[in-house]
Amino acid sequence: MKKITVLLSLLLCLLILCSCGGTQEPETTLTTETTTEETTTETTAEQDTSTESVTQSESEKALGEFRRLMKDENYLCGVAYLGYYSEDIGVIIEDLQYKGIYKKHKFLDEFRRENFYSLEGNELYAVIPAEGAEVTVNQYAFNENGIGYAKKRLAESDGEILFLRGNISDIMPNLQLAITDKDGNITEYLPSMSLETGYLSKGQQIWDFSPYDLLGGHFENNMFEEDMPNFIGSWWGEYEVDGEVYTLTAEFKENGEAAYGYGYGNSEILEYFEGNWYKEDSDTINIVMYGGPDSFDASESDNTEKYELNGIFDWGCTDTNEMFLTHISGGVLLYGTEGEKFHFEKIVEVE
Repeated sequence: MKKITVLLSLLLCLLILCSCGGTQEPETTLTTETTTEETTTETTAEQDTSTESVTQSESEKALGEFRRLMKDENYLCGVAYLGYYSEDIGVIIEDLQYKGIYKKHKFLDEFRRENFYSLEGNELYAVIPAEGAEVTVNQYAFNENGIGYAKKRLAESDGEILFLRGNISDIMPNLQLAITDKDGNITEYLPSMSLETGYLSKGQQIWDFSPYDLLGGHFENNMFEEDMPNFIGSWWGEYEVDGEVYTLTAEFKENGEAAYGYGYGNSEILEYFEGNWYKEDSDTINIVMYGGPDSFDASESDNTEKYELNGIFDWGCTDTNEMFLTHISGGVLLYGTEGEKFHFEKIVEVE
């Protein structure tokens, strides 16, 4: 009887051990499945990060190819005119994207505030040194004798893109590029728009990659047409308001840029504006400019006094170098002249 009791006890112990082993197996399987799932998630995350890295480097790759191409073509620097902007950098970035400029030049989507340098004036340029070249950007000024000089260093680049805004006037630019090649030779260039052609001013070993076809209606519709409107050129006129006679000057370029100012005689300039003109139809133009109080000695005025002049005008020209602008709506050329007609005479250069 005692032997039977011992045998039963041994069998019971064996059953208990088997039962314990059975409960551990599913737990081990669950742990293995969880580890496999975590490993798969980590691998997928790594793949996603790798894909994102490739996407982010597209602009850098495009920039490298562009810089090498410039070097192969024996250019020192690429410069592009991107438009006329008085707005903040956020508005500029959105507008460049809207126009499709980033698609044409992928590397331009690297527009960052830390690479943006702004002086007085609203012409926007992108500057890229070629491979092996370095660019120094200076604020440019003129002394009392009309001689230009580098006034202040603004930025340097040996490869990154710089975005510059400036140039109060085409005849007195305030931006200068000093480009150093691999041998230490320095080439100077003043980015500005040519009064003769309306394109970016030519420079020694400067590649103009301006996206003219994307810069707006004035370039797209007028720049490549053979027949330009008769109002293209420089003009002057006089107009009397409340017994005061003002001298008016206006300039309309083939590339769609416009400038206007008025003052007393040939001396004091009261207000000066720069911007663009757009054809509404065959006889109507929209003039959109920005400016305000100016001074004869070209000193900077308070930016808080600047404002936009946006007006619609009927225009007409005669065969005797006369132009007529009649105010239709919006901003006026002189205060209190809504609906008035202005007479201008063309300024003819004497050779």
